[in-house]
Amino acid sequence: MISDEERNRIILRRTLCAVAWICALFTAVLAAPLTGLGPDDLRRRAWLLLGHAVLLAASGVGLWKPRLWGWPVALAATLASLGYVTFHLLGRNWQAAWVDALFPLTAIVVFLRTRGFLDRGPRQG
Repeated sequence: MISDEERNRIILRRTLCAVAWICALFTAVLAAPLTGLGPDDLRRRAWLLLGHAVLLAASGVGLWKPRLWGWPVALAATLASLGYVTFHLLGRNWQAAWVDALFPLTAIVVFLRTRGFLDRGPRQG
């Protein structure tokens, strides 16, 4: 029998997986058509976005059923997403920054709820 706490961890982890897969799909759909078009700078950014989509998808796969490499890949995807958020904020593209911030914010909350101090509950004395 699975405890309520463990079931909640599974639900949160799988929610993060779903968010990662949605973000990966969205990123890949936007980046794939641009890989062969336009100037070199645009193609380079498109290939970087496709790499980011692969990281997001891999983090979803790694966290669906807990694998040893799941959280490190999710951390790499989170850091890459935060890099894109910073890039968009420096370019004053606030709308894109909010979209790119979806995965890192979700990942941080899920990590803290499943592994961090937010999950410990009240202390018994």
